[in-house]
Amino acid sequence: MVPDESNLARIEDFKERHIQNFQLIQMFKGNLERVLHTDKDHLYFYLTVLFGEHVYKAYLDWADEAKALLAGASNGELEQ
Repeated sequence: MVPDESNLARIEDFKERHIQNFQLIQMFKGNLERVLHTDKDHLYFYLTVLFGEHVYKAYLDWADEAKALLAGASNGELEQ
């Protein structure tokens, strides 16, 4: 029973944390792409980074969807 404004703020904080993580993953990805051909181990590091990229993208997509749903609920409408 938390006000929508509090939930929206929490979701925004969640999103901001994960934007930073996503940006870090993007940096790692770029670095690995430059050296991918030099060592087979880099491929495995790259695969791990790709997994992280997908996870953080899912977090960001969820945060956007959750914010939209809460905003709709505040206006008396629920959209999916």
